[in-house]
Amino acid sequence: MKTKVVFFLISFILLATGCTTSKQYLEKGNFDMATKKAIAKLRKNPDNVKQLAVLTQAYKQANRQNLDRIDYLRKTGQPDIWEEVFQNYNALKNRQDMAKSLPQHILAAIGFEYHDYDQNLIEAEKKACDYYYALGTKLLKSNDKMSARQAYSEFTKIKKHYSEYKDVNELIRQAELKGTTYVILYMQNNSNAILPKDFEYEFLKISLAGLNKKWVQYDTREQDGLAYDYAIVVNLKMIDVSPERLKEKIWTESKTIQDGWTYQLDSRGNVMKDSLGNDIKVPRYVKTECHVKEIAQNKEAVLSGKVDFYNNASKQLITSENIIANSVFSNGYLMANGDLRALTPETQKRLGSAPLPFPSDFDMILMANEFLQKAVMDVVNNKSYLMK
Repeated sequence: MKTKVVFFLISFILLATGCTTSKQYLEKGNFDMATKKAIAKLRKNPDNVKQLAVLTQAYKQANRQNLDRIDYLRKTGQPDIWEEVFQNYNALKNRQDMAKSLPQHILAAIGFEYHDYDQNLIEAEKKACDYYYALGTKLLKSNDKMSARQAYSEFTKIKKHYSEYKDVNELIRQAELKGTTYVILYMQNNSNAILPKDFEYEFLKISLAGLNKKWVQYDTREQDGLAYDYAIVVNLKMIDVSPERLKEKIWTESKTIQDGWTYQLDSRGNVMKDSLGNDIKVPRYVKTECHVKEIAQNKEAVLSGKVDFYNNASKQLITSENIIANSVFSNGYLMANGDLRALTPETQKRLGSAPLPFPSDFDMILMANEFLQKAVMDVVNNKSYLMK
């Protein structure tokens, strides 16, 4: 429902904007939009007197706004003005390019004069990029990550103007390296229990790529040349594997069932006949019984500990969260002794299962690895806001 409301509002705004006339834009002081609207109308109908009247006012006023702003910016003498100067010259050039395609009688009516803004644009663009370069270089000399990220922003502004500019591509790479927060995750076994040989290797296959974002990178294996800002330590405190358990349950099932038939006898012991002279047969019922033994196999491994978050610069523990993971081996099978016809359909379906070999303690611990990864991922994801 919320999505529909947002869509409706956006549609309404776009519709309202589209319905605004050139005259309304002129009255609101939005001379640039008034000019664009009027030019579009005059291209379709060059004899539209109302649109010509709007364009006559709007075109000059829009140009005057840009020129006045450029004049003011130049007078300030500030080094950061050149992007705005460039944008204003660009607006003048684009507006002029739109207007010059109109018929001559319209150009004469609005007092159109062609100006070559190319040199102004080149000058402003170069000075804007010189400013970005100087500011970015200064920021990059700091050891502060936020400054490096701002330097990256300044350098990428240059790329919007020039695909190649001095050594800006290398400076962008340096700014990314210096501005990125690097986080290393590793494991410590403080449980006094021996882990399987490949346990840590398999655990460190944990996928942290989904946590990576601009300016934060997670690793599970240290990369040469990187100074890690934070360490996430999976600190195993307890590893417990239960003994192999067998639990028995015994019960008896019985049922009275038909087992063939016998002849119906009269009081003298003779076989009785029906109206057609056939011997009369009657069902014979017997009571059956079957003894059932259910054997349940069970074994469990439990791993518990903490996920500790450290600031490597200060060597301080930021926070710590408890974790627990377990793996369970469970198998059940039935043994029946007696007349199987006495068994219920449910019991009969369970026949045929067999005992399975118990996993070793190491196998049980390895089975818990996947659940440990998930528990750690949940904690790291919830605390990712700490990695800045």
